[in-house]
Amino acid sequence: MKSTCSLSYHDLENSKLDEFATGVKNGIKNNPLKFPAPPVSELTWNGLIPNFTTTLNAWKKGGIDQRGAFLAAKGLLMDALDETAKYVDPIADGNEATIIAAGFTPTKTVRVAKPAPGTPTGVTGTAKGNGKIESECDRMEFAEFYGAVCSTSPDSLNSIFIDGQFNFSALGTIFLLLDVSKDRVKSFSGLTGGKNYYVQFYCGNGKGTSILSEPVRIMATV
Repeated sequence: MKSTCSLSYHDLENSKLDEFATGVKNGIKNNPLKFPAPPVSELTWNGLIPNFTTTLNAWKKGGIDQRGAFLAAKGLLMDALDETAKYVDPIADGNEATIIAAGFTPTKTVRVAKPAPGTPTGVTGTAKGNGKIESECDRMEFAEFYGAVCSTSPDSLNSIFIDGQFNFSALGTIFLLLDVSKDRVKSFSGLTGGKNYYVQFYCGNGKGTSILSEPVRIMATV
């Protein structure tokens, strides 16, 4: 089997993806005789890569409103890398040196890009006293981040959770707290002892975000 461009960049940590994309951009740019008509122009790369980095940094600072922008930016960057890999493969025709020159890693194994993860399962919660509860879910295949919402609603909030974003204007009188720390273990404080709260998890990656899990009831304690 001929070597092709590995799709292992789909498994890269977010912090390393911009460096990889820059390598591909420069590899194509510096070899115009080998790659005379790339599907992604240098100008496009110069927009996609900084936008990805900017939205990633904004999301890392805890800006829930920036998560959607980051996922959109990552999706566009991944699409550009996928298009370029498909362009390079027939030109290289199995030549690993040509694949490397384009900034990719050669592989004889066809890799399948990982899909968006499913809805989190195994959600549990514990009251820690002083109006604090902790909750966690199972580790989900393909998930790169986890989020959770703690509310006073026993009903699912999926109707106001669209494309990974909450429609806060539709909350009404529902009390809601978010934990966007990206880890599977979540913590919510400042709750009223003796009152029931309901936790729902979601998870996602660059391909998309799951819907919310079913609500799990936890009674806060004093």
